[in-house]
Amino acid sequence: ECTCPEVKNDACIEQEEDENEIKDNKISINNASIEELTSLSGIGEKTATKIIEYRKETPFETIEDIKKVSGIGDSLYEKIKDYIEKNIFPIYEKNDLGHNLEHIKYVIERSLSFAKMVEDINYDMVYVIAAYHDLGHHIDADNHEKVSAELLLEDNQLKEFFTIEQMQTMADAVYDHRASLEGEPRSIYGKIVSSADRNTLVDVPLKRTYAYRVKHNPTATLEEIIEESRQHLIKKFGKKGYASEKMYFEDKEYKKFLEDIQTLVMNKEQFAIRYMEANDLDNSL
Repeated sequence: ECTCPEVKNDACIEQEEDENEIKDNKISINNASIEELTSLSGIGEKTATKIIEYRKETPFETIEDIKKVSGIGDSLYEKIKDYIEKNIFPIYEKNDLGHNLEHIKYVIERSLSFAKMVEDINYDMVYVIAAYHDLGHHIDADNHEKVSAELLLEDNQLKEFFTIEQMQTMADAVYDHRASLEGEPRSIYGKIVSSADRNTLVDVPLKRTYAYRVKHNPTATLEEIIEESRQHLIKKFGKKGYASEKMYFEDKEYKKFLEDIQTLVMNKEQFAIRYMEANDLDNSL
């Protein structure tokens, strides 16, 4: 039974709790202010406004009645997923091999897996962060984390699903995901996507470095491309590489990957052989 003040029906909904608040905190959707409504998970300012406008004409009798408000009826996750798959995923066709849709889906899967290790995590936010983290790569590869964060913040549709604070947290996580940035991510959400954004197959970085160098330095010889790629991978995945130290979750697959690629890059001859095999190149230099 609803115990909200000044309410005589069951149109109450539990509020997200601060760890210092009492647990059985509820608000009345018939009397709640826009600030109270947007404090609820999955309700942004536009959705809160719709709730207020709806109840002016038809007060809610039960909490289930809130589903009658436009934009609330279906599962929030399914609505977000549908929006992203139709409107965000196609943009990844503009990105290069290392930041394409296949990579994004891989990071989403790993992010949701790491999220299971964290209590009181918002899976909708985890999904969105992973889905947007490389969105701006085709616009500015060198600063794609910043561009991607800005694209997320500017997405008005997301504001239908999340509060202003949640939007900022997600944008910060997108910005913080890049392994080459100094310092740790500012939130657990940033740590999740940063950890998830790690390939675990040795051939993948061999293909990515080749594709990048062919595109950006087409006049380089094969020998130069191979050696430049090897030096880059040493810098990134070597014993003190920037992508070998920033892991915030137990990940046996990534540890094995680091061991394998560190061994490979330190053997110049074996690296060249594996590099050419991975990229279907002529076996003779």
